[in-house]
Amino acid sequence: TMSRSPTQRRKIALIVGVNEAPHAEKAALRFAEASAQRLAAVLATPACGFTICGDGPLLGPQATAAAVRRTILRQLRALE
Repeated sequence: TMSRSPTQRRKIALIVGVNEAPHAEKAALRFAEASAQRLAAVLATPACGFTICGDGPLLGPQATAAAVRRTILRQLRALE
């Protein structure tokens, strides 16, 4: 494992992708979920060095406001 110098910050990403939101007045997106998965894969590479919150991107029906809040709160607790 690589140790972090005191000046390096931990990089954390919460990634959300939803093609079709319930009760949305706008047309569904075609590639939001696939793009979120690809973005997570790239950000998690050693070249980018991000930790992805949770078990990966929150996608589709799992990407509720409550799930986003839970993921943020879990991450904050983990940082304490």
